Amino acid sequence: MQFNFIFYMFSNYFFLQYYFNVDKFVGTAVWDGLRAGVEEDCARRYRDRKWQLHKHFEKVGGRENPEEALKHPHHSQTKEAWSDLVRGVFLDPKFIEKSEKNKQNRSQQKYPSTGGSKAYSQSRYEEVIITVIIFQMLLEIFQMLLEIFLFFHRFKQRESPTF
Repeated sequence: MQFNFIFYMFSNYFFLQYYFNVDKFVGTAVWDGLRAGVEEDCARRYRDRKWQLHKHFEKVGGRENPEEALKHPHHSQTKEAWSDLVRGVFLDPKFIEKSEKNKQNRSQQKYPSTGGSKAYSQSRYEEVIITVIIFQMLLEIFQMLLEIFLFFHRFKQRESPTF
């Protein structure tokens, strides 16, 4: 399956070169970041796509009935590509072992993540920033209320203001 990812990644490079003028960035300091971003995006899209195809595989038969699953390819796959994917990936003992191990690990989580694809550190950073902003706003409100109180309190001691 590594071949498919590499093919997918290079097809995206050609797409970028065709629609955007990325050749001017090759060999510059920007190119490394641009290339890393494209590779990361390709890896994420490939992983998401494989997950969607595996979900379809489980829905139409799964490992319990792989022959039935082979009869019902995903709408985006040809029968030949679907057969290669099912036999080469989804029925591979390494894939099955890894899948079962991950399923077991997920079932042992006491508090499942609800942050989506955002890293915990990023979520925590945003919480802290929001807390600091709210604290600063409350401090400003408190200072305004204190000034108002002192303004009227000073007039009470002397005489009431005339407007």
